[in-house]
Amino acid sequence: MSLEKLYIKGSFCEFSDSPSEAGLPKFRIVANTGAAMEFWDERVAIDVDGVFPHTEPLPVFGEHFDGNGIGHSTKIYVNDGKLVVEGVVSRETESARDFVSGAKNGFPWQASVGGYIRDRIELKEGETLDLHGETIQGPATVATKFEMYEVSVVALGADKNTSSTITAKMGGPTPMKGNTMGLEAKEPIIDDSVAPVDNGRDEELQASREKAAAEIERVAAIKARSLGDDEELQAKAIREGWTADKFELEALRALRGSAPAVHTPSTDCDEKALVIATLRAMGVQPDERRYEDAQLTAADRLGSLDFLELAERASRATPFSFRKDSYSKVCAAISTTPLGSTLSNAANAALVQTMNASDTSWRKVFKLSSVYDYKATERWKIDTNFEFKEVPPGGDLEHATAADEKYTIQAKLWGRQFVLPEQSIVNGDALGVFGELIRQIGFGANDAINRQAWGLLMNPASAVDGKAFYHADHASLKVSCAFSFDNLSAARAAFINRKRAKATGDDAPLGIPPQLLVVPPSLEDKALMVARATTLNNGTEGNTPADFNPHVGRFTVVGVPFLEYATYTNYSATTWYLFADPNRLPAFEIAFLNGNQAPIVRQDQMKIGTLGIEFDAHFGFGVAQEDYRGALKCISASS
Repeated sequence: MSLEKLYIKGSFCEFSDSPSEAGLPKFRIVANTGAAMEFWDERVAIDVDGVFPHTEPLPVFGEHFDGNGIGHSTKIYVNDGKLVVEGVVSRETESARDFVSGAKNGFPWQASVGGYIRDRIELKEGETLDLHGETIQGPATVATKFEMYEVSVVALGADKNTSSTITAKMGGPTPMKGNTMGLEAKEPIIDDSVAPVDNGRDEELQASREKAAAEIERVAAIKARSLGDDEELQAKAIREGWTADKFELEALRALRGSAPAVHTPSTDCDEKALVIATLRAMGVQPDERRYEDAQLTAADRLGSLDFLELAERASRATPFSFRKDSYSKVCAAISTTPLGSTLSNAANAALVQTMNASDTSWRKVFKLSSVYDYKATERWKIDTNFEFKEVPPGGDLEHATAADEKYTIQAKLWGRQFVLPEQSIVNGDALGVFGELIRQIGFGANDAINRQAWGLLMNPASAVDGKAFYHADHASLKVSCAFSFDNLSAARAAFINRKRAKATGDDAPLGIPPQLLVVPPSLEDKALMVARATTLNNGTEGNTPADFNPHVGRFTVVGVPFLEYATYTNYSATTWYLFADPNRLPAFEIAFLNGNQAPIVRQDQMKIGTLGIEFDAHFGFGVAQEDYRGALKCISASS
């Protein structure tokens, strides 16, 4: 079965009238993935124990189109053999509004969970498998690893005869080899009572039965001729279809001892196994969910590699052949073997982990988006007054008012070049050096994002009305507001009560509470105490501790060291900020080229004048200010 992307369809979607803590509509999706589902002429079942998200939270789209944003997941779990996804409607798009209004009107929305099969087992005719109380009959595919990439709300789901269906986009083959992933106690069972469908072809049916019986007899004969302590050889004989005579001959040869080992190409030593082993040698623990068990096992067999052994393996060369004249042989291998791509793939995987281990607090405060080129991209925000008015007896409805506001965002190219030196290659310790270089590249890439993001947040340009972004007239600036319990309460109230519209004359309050409390390190401990302590000194009634702290659970405290770095304009150890959820009312935005939040590493050809292997790392991103209503800057009296 050659599948690229699978969509688990026919799941039901529940819409909740009660909002989340952030005031967002909630929904719940239940996918019954345990049952076998028909796909063209094949049957597919998915073990929920092997389902995992590509990232959390997962985006939620309409009809599997990323332009139809609806919201994001808040919780993903397995309950009674079913996959459950809970989420909120956090986007302000036409698709999100259609979903909410349709659900309130009783439209029976359904859902579809999209992702990729990463591993599977195949059931042949006559084989059955117990999966979460469902009996799966062969022929069928059981997905033991399924990586979710997105969740979509759909109008059409299962047909009338099934509780769920499955559809797919046909594409290039996805490697899916045998793996049980939690099905260790669920080995396929041969059941002669479960016969193939008889379409009147008695001879074909009998031939199928005889073939199954012959396979059982072959396996039994191999086991009967075992000489003891040869389980691996038995498994190989059964897997590769050996006769019992061939197995016995190979078992006897194994008992006589082996000649000196000769290195030959091994199917286990594929590039992915080399990438895993390379990551380990670099000091990086690979994300094992991204690989098949067979590839992980092959990497385990490779053990601890040094750089020259990696080059030998990638080149399919004789062991120790790179120990003499090492550098010239590595130069040749870089351009003629998978060595270069193995190093680049390992570097890209390590970069993602390094970026995640860095200070990425910008992900919490900034709206994250994608662009697809380096041109300036125009984006629009609509300022509306759509409050319903009473219709007079004549029936003439009053026109709603709307104003638009344009802002631009542009990705720029950022990158660095580095060299893996010849000395490290010849000495064999190049992988350790390579790992440290990649870590520094990851830190440097994140430093570039931090400098652009926090530099803009602390020193934004003027708003479209010509006034400062943080301005009292915008209700985005409070002065003489040193951080304290009382000032936090006052700032929160001011945030919620600010005018909703900018240019349409709507005098209604914004009504959106702040969710992020952004502070420099000097205020972080105090902010955590005020935001999390269940009782605290309220500071207003003779130092009497309050029985209840209303701020508990209201804010996510984000400590940002760059706010008080002297190299940043408007730095301060006492200034603090409140921000709305960036997915609902973003004040600032970061756009990444093609959505890539980590650099891409490339290996270049060896060049005269450079003694070492050259690499470069690059990615594109840009920052922009969006809406001052999503931010409130608080300046103390001493600032």
